[in-house]
Amino acid sequence: MNLRPAEPGDLHAIRDLVAQRGLPTSDLQSNLMEGFLVAVNDAEEVVGCVGVQRFGKSALVRSLAVSPSNEKLGLGRLLLLTLEKSCFAQGVCELWLLTMNAAGFFTAAGYAPTDKDAAPAALQFTEQFASICPASARCLMKRLGPS
Repeated sequence: MNLRPAEPGDLHAIRDLVAQRGLPTSDLQSNLMEGFLVAVNDAEEVVGCVGVQRFGKSALVRSLAVSPSNEKLGLGRLLLLTLEKSCFAQGVCELWLLTMNAAGFFTAAGYAPTDKDAAPAALQFTEQFASICPASARCLMKRLGPS
């Protein structure tokens, strides 16, 4: 397994994987690929992904997905940890996310439930916050710092 920044040619595979895992894809466009990290197998197939949209010192984590054949191997946690380290190195102080069914995974990784209204305004105006994720989605946040 190899982790690397997403390339423009990965968009289709990322969209397929995210859709396969039941996550929204309507706003996954090539302009977001810069903030994505992918896990590829020996055949160079995308088997995991996670993305981030940066807004100054805050960022929105999105589209964490792992193929069913690679579940339970710690790949999701590795993708998230790698993304967090990269964000911290780039000056991001807090990560936010919305989830319908993975709150337990994220709280185990140090994310705390919080009110959506507490998110920075720039995040609240993203498609994820404004229209894609339902009102019932849970909002979580993690402050980044040296490990």
